[in-house]
Amino acid sequence: AATAAAAGVAGGEGERFSCRGWAAARRGERDEMQDAHTILDRLEPPADSSITDTISYYAIFDGHSGARAAQFAASRLHILFAKKYPPQSELLKNFNKELKKCLVDTFLATDKEVCMQAPLWRLTISHAYTYRHTLPH
Repeated sequence: AATAAAAGVAGGEGERFSCRGWAAARRGERDEMQDAHTILDRLEPPADSSITDTISYYAIFDGHSGARAAQFAASRLHILFAKKYPPQSELLKNFNKELKKCLVDTFLATDKEVCMQAPLWRLTISHAYTYRHTLPH
């Protein structure tokens, strides 16, 4: 299976930029599509988030041994990301470091949730760990 996502940026002189995402997916030789994606041209942060700017969020999740982990991550990762997003004051100090920490913490939290859900999906923990190995180290 293959999934691709793209984002286009629009805006002219004196205008704010906006993003518009789209995706295309093709099921491979398997019986079901195992990939998932999330496209949020405007991420709506939860009330307890420190996000104050407009953030666009685009993600592709490769299903590997099944669709459940990919679908779960597609439905949860952006929520956890928004909750873990650093306050503006921290971002101003060291943007790259703070954003990287936010992403790693988000991936680890999602991984933990996937592993907790795996028994309910009747997956072996090795299937859940297939998902884990797709995370950045």
